[in-house]
Amino acid sequence: MRMLYITLLVSAIIGSQSSGGKVPKEVVVFWIPPEVETYVPVTKENIEQMAFKIVSVRNEKQADEVLSLIHKSNKGLDSKKIRIKISTDRGFYILDANGIGVSSRGEAVEMDIQKLKLVLCD
Repeated sequence: MRMLYITLLVSAIIGSQSSGGKVPKEVVVFWIPPEVETYVPVTKENIEQMAFKIVSVRNEKQADEVLSLIHKSNKGLDSKKIRIKISTDRGFYILDANGIGVSSRGEAVEMDIQKLKLVLCD
């Protein structure tokens, strides 16, 4: 019984340590080139259906690179000119044509779209 208790305790400790800084298992990027003008406004509700390209990133290093490009901001996004949605198992980020966005938690964020393009093309 004591061995079972120790095994469960060790498993709990290892599990809690590994989930804290772990990179999401999958990152999906819904993409419309920022320079493209659309006839219909692209919003957070329709970006997935209107995306020109959908990139599933399953490589942990590349997923970490994509997410490391996102930084906190104090700017407001253009909610009718959404061009990118980055979806993870922990939430999502919506970005406009200027790289200004918002997280699923309501935090203002920004990203260099040209750097994102480089990471996704590698």
